[in-house]
Amino acid sequence: MKNSVKFLERKNCIEVLKRIKKDNVSLLLGKSHKRGTEKILQDSFLNEISPKFVVKINVNGKEYKVSNLTAERKLALLDAVVDNKHVIEFKVVRLPRLIRLSANDALYDLGQILSDIARSHQSKAFASVTSYILLHGGLIADMPSERHIERELHNRLYIDFQTSLLYGEFGRESTTARKIQIRMAKELNLHLPYSKKRSQIKVYRLGDLAIALIRV
Repeated sequence: MKNSVKFLERKNCIEVLKRIKKDNVSLLLGKSHKRGTEKILQDSFLNEISPKFVVKINVNGKEYKVSNLTAERKLALLDAVVDNKHVIEFKVVRLPRLIRLSANDALYDLGQILSDIARSHQSKAFASVTSYILLHGGLIADMPSERHIERELHNRLYIDFQTSLLYGEFGRESTTARKIQIRMAKELNLHLPYSKKRSQIKVYRLGDLAIALIRV
């Protein structure tokens, strides 16, 4: 991963998880209200770091113009920009996934992660782009360590990548969007199985919830 930034260090991630637990997010997760849970994740993150860092967010789906982009250039649908140089994109992922299990749905989680990161990373206007993922599900508490969760998430995304490449949308479609996603997956080493040296996933756990960071 890139060099650490303070708002993505363990202490801040654990504080975000504590805020989420206060909001009884497990009730939402149990009812599969994924979009509502992503909003809670975003709010918890912003409430934790905004007193210490300059944060700007996309409002109501409108385009957000970043001050240090070239003239008149806009980037749409950024979840958060910290200190005008770090993009954060929020996501909720269940381990294991219990829906959308066919080869045609292999990009259910992976596709959005890749698209979110690629959209901002390609602009070259930011110091880093991070997919900030709330992990939940039976595997989180059962894993013996955070490293095991990192390996599990990496390998599941790797399997989704290979499944889509062989039997799903990556294999069937040659659109620019798909090519960008494939290129991003390779940059993140998600086209390869887990190894400690090449994985770019970092996980911090608190009980049955965890934050996973995928950062470029």
